[in-house]
Amino acid sequence: MSRILAAAAGAALLFAHSIANAAEVKVWTARAIATVLAEVGPEFERKTGNRLDITSDLPTGFASRVEAGEPFDLFISTSAAVDEWIAANRVAADTRTDIARSGIGVAVRAGASKPDISSVDAFKRALLDAKSIAFLRVGSGLYVADLLEQLGIAQAVSSKVTRPDSDAVAQLVASGEVELGLVVITQILTTPGVELVGPLPPEIQSTIMFTAGASTSTRAPDAVRQLIDVLIGPTAAPVIRAQGMEPAHGAGAGEDSREEAAGEGRRSSMLLDAETELDQKRPEDAIDLLDDLHFSGPQAGDLNGGFMNSDTRAFAWKQSALN
Repeated sequence: MSRILAAAAGAALLFAHSIANAAEVKVWTARAIATVLAEVGPEFERKTGNRLDITSDLPTGFASRVEAGEPFDLFISTSAAVDEWIAANRVAADTRTDIARSGIGVAVRAGASKPDISSVDAFKRALLDAKSIAFLRVGSGLYVADLLEQLGIAQAVSSKVTRPDSDAVAQLVASGEVELGLVVITQILTTPGVELVGPLPPEIQSTIMFTAGASTSTRAPDAVRQLIDVLIGPTAAPVIRAQGMEPAHGAGAGEDSREEAAGEGRRSSMLLDAETELDQKRPEDAIDLLDDLHFSGPQAGDLNGGFMNSDTRAFAWKQSALN
């Protein structure tokens, strides 16, 4: 009995110590991961004593806030946005960690008829026949805009396209303001009042990666690391899958995941430099930078300019430089 009491007392002391050292973690996140945090966050707070202050927005909204001097501890957004913040020294490169990926789907209001999108031609017809369409100005919306150009229907549908400034595509569909929404599947599955018609046809599908990184000025680095570990661990994995995404590295990837992500972050920073050279019409310098990466070309599963890891981005940009 004395051993049990001693053990209980020790546990109580450890818990009290953790509470005494608890931190508030200010999380700026894409909506896709905010809905995951809504499920796993309360247990994280209970176990660690840390408190989460979660705000969901698009990268442009967060950029305005950070430029105004507002602090944050953890930034979770598309890989491209996180890489930009690394290059700007807002996010620490060695904390860059891929969390989850989601394909793009088509949404309709709950109870509405669902168009045929089973093939590329059927998808084109569905968009041409729709009364109104919505997709974002950033993230998946950048790919959708380019896709419409590639399909040759951008001009034909331009008058009925809405591109909200906030992450509200699914909400516009739910309210009946828009007939079809083109957005990441996870947003469709986690928004009341909308239904998933289906993913884009495989030939034109794209995958958006959501990536986390700690602020270079965070005052709660240990708590941030704990939260990232939860998001890439076995607790979050079933939630991520239930919300229409796939874990980036599989549950329990742990340290290997972080090392892989850090390496990808360094490569992405070099790619941003190469992109700058391309923008400034210096293709020879861009090619030199890309060759230094020793890239191996496109990866299996990277489709038509959608989510691209550093190898695939390097390949695509080098083709642009050579042309």
